[in-house]
Amino acid sequence: MTVPRASVLLGLTIKSEPAGMSELGESLGMSPRNMTVLVDGLEKEGLVRRVSHQHDRRVKLVELTEAGRRVAEQELGPSQKAAASLFDDFTPEERDELLRLLEKVADSLRARGIELPPTAKADPRSLRGPQDVDAERRTPAGEPPPREPHRN
Repeated sequence: MTVPRASVLLGLTIKSEPAGMSELGESLGMSPRNMTVLVDGLEKEGLVRRVSHQHDRRVKLVELTEAGRRVAEQELGPSQKAAASLFDDFTPEERDELLRLLEKVADSLRARGIELPPTAKADPRSLRGPQDVDAERRTPAGEPPPREPHRN
């Protein structure tokens, strides 16, 4: 599966309802033409479907089918978890510093006229590993999750 196709599937997994193609494409840094081609292909494979907007039938939204959700979870999920595990050895302070530096690089690129996809402000929690999320779920509200000692 190509990166753009995987990006569309993963982008749809975080949506609680069908998404507009332009909204989804914008969040993924893809042109409307690219989105149309990608969604056409994914729809032919039965991984996504187009649905009409609840209040404006002229607007088409995209949602995952059950087959698309399975592919996203079973085939793409392990890769996503492996990528997230790269940050397991970082302390929260190191993750914050990494985000700060990456934001500085992005600002520098923009200052040189290089367009970057629009992104939401980075959330350091997005760099957490699976064990962080699991620990947070088990921890009573208000208490910080237990951390393993930093490994070098």
